[in-house]
Amino acid sequence: MKKNILIAIILCVFNSVAAFAQTEKEYSMIISLQNGSTVTLGHNDIKNITFTGDKINAEGNVVTTIEELKNRMEENYKINKDQESRLYKHEDYLTTLDVRNAETREVVKENQYRIEENQKRADYLESRIKDLETMVQDMKAMLEKQNAKISELENKLNEK
Repeated sequence: MKKNILIAIILCVFNSVAAFAQTEKEYSMIISLQNGSTVTLGHNDIKNITFTGDKINAEGNVVTTIEELKNRMEENYKINKDQESRLYKHEDYLTTLDVRNAETREVVKENQYRIEENQKRADYLESRIKDLETMVQDMKAMLEKQNAKISELENKLNEK
């Protein structure tokens, strides 16, 4: 009720100013709302005001009623909540992504360590294989010498 009376007083003052104003001159009225926002009404904005019980109806080019402001604020609130929710989901996704990236980096470090260890083992085994190949060649050479000696001894036996 107090809001409606306040609006009615503002609109009456505005219409009084409009009635005395010349059409060539422009004027405007700035209304500050409780939430801190302002509404500016120009000389062509309000055309007609009617009072019906506790209701006030203002008609014109840019008439914004308290109900319309309330609806817009509720709509903006819903939009902001939706955007806030999306932002939180995005932040959660980025946090999850950071955690997964950190886990992946740890696995990569472990795998890199294993690769280095396996490379060391492979190098060691390759050197052992080379040593064994050398050993086999040496044994073949010794075997050939022994076979040659055996052949020589057999020949000596056969000659006697």
